[in-house]
Amino acid sequence: MEIFKVGGSHGMDSTEKEAIFKTEITEEDIRRVELSVENLNYKGEGATSFSSKYDDQKKEYLKIFGIETEDLDHAQIVTTFIIFSHIDSLKRIEQTGNNLAKAVEIANKNLAETRIDRIGFREDLGGGVTYEMIRKDAGFAANSDCKVSEEEYAMLLNRILTTLSRKNPSEMV
Repeated sequence: MEIFKVGGSHGMDSTEKEAIFKTEITEEDIRRVELSVENLNYKGEGATSFSSKYDDQKKEYLKIFGIETEDLDHAQIVTTFIIFSHIDSLKRIEQTGNNLAKAVEIANKNLAETRIDRIGFREDLGGGVTYEMIRKDAGFAANSDCKVSEEEYAMLLNRILTTLSRKNPSEMV
């Protein structure tokens, strides 16, 4: 399990700053999560879209489960929605008695590959400016896959697991 210290805010509240967050889901995390799979299906539009026009529907869906999104930007909303969808899938696998360990491994690989910006669009270039911001301000496409920095990813994962956990959040690191 990867863990690291986070020093910036990136839209997160003060309780999420200066803490150590993990970047992978564990089987124990899924066992701690309280989610009823009944009526869990997303009925909004844009389930597979990165378009910002679906952000409000995704935010409303996440709010049903207590996941706060008001302070998040577009890439963070998309990533939160996708992380949640993986946790939902893992919870379903746990409840059916299938191979949770293998499923967790698959989910972590998928999330690391598809949600974390490995090329630097979201890296701070000084003064809170990112390469993504510069390109968007100039009218160019930037970060069309809505990936987040590893730091942001860890904070989002922690936020979701803490919200959905039936255990004390301090036990989750």
